[in-house]
Amino acid sequence: LTSYGLVIMIVSILQKHFPHGIPADKRVLGTAFVLFLREFAQFGVAQRGVWIYTAEHSTDVERAAAAEECCRVIADMERTVKSPLYILDPLDRRNNIGRTCFGVHQVIQAFAEALEAIQLSPVRPDADNPGGPPSTWSTLGSVFLTGHHRHVVTLVTQVWCPRENPVPSKPTITVDQWAASAKSVLETL
Repeated sequence: LTSYGLVIMIVSILQKHFPHGIPADKRVLGTAFVLFLREFAQFGVAQRGVWIYTAEHSTDVERAAAAEECCRVIADMERTVKSPLYILDPLDRRNNIGRTCFGVHQVIQAFAEALEAIQLSPVRPDADNPGGPPSTWSTLGSVFLTGHHRHVVTLVTQVWCPRENPVPSKPTITVDQWAASAKSVLETL
C-alpha cells in the first residue's frame, strides 16, 4: 500500500463523513481516525473501491454522478484484471493505485487490531484517581501496542538504528580482578 493510496483512503473518509469541511474541534481527529479504521478494518472496500471527489464535484448531484462513474470504472477493471484493492487515482480514474498492493490482508489485520485496541481501551483510565497525577496512558498509545506495530518497530530498529539497540552487557568483574588484569597489562609494557 503506497503512501499516495493511503492518503486517498484518508481523504475518502473525510469527504464521506465531513462533506462540508472538517470542524475545528480537536476531538474530530480522533473520530476521523476511528471512522477510518472502521471503514477499512473489514474489507468490503476491495469490492466497491476507494475514490475521492475533486473540486469539480461540488454538488450532491455531481458527487453522485462521480460515484456512479467510479463504480463503472471499477466494474470494468474487475472484468479485465483482478486487483487486491481498488483505489482510483483522482488525476486519472482509469489508474488503479491499489493494483500493485501486496500484503493487503496484513494491512487490514493491522487496522482491525488498532480498532480493537481503541474499542477495548478505557475511556478515562485515571477516573478512579481524579485528584492524582495524570496517567501516562493514552488511547492512541494503546493502538501502538499492537503486534504488527511492535514487529515493524523492532525490525526498523535492528536495520536502521543499530547503535540504539541495547548493547549486550559485558560480564561484570570485581575490582580485584580488574586490578590484576591491569597489573598484567602494565607489566608487559
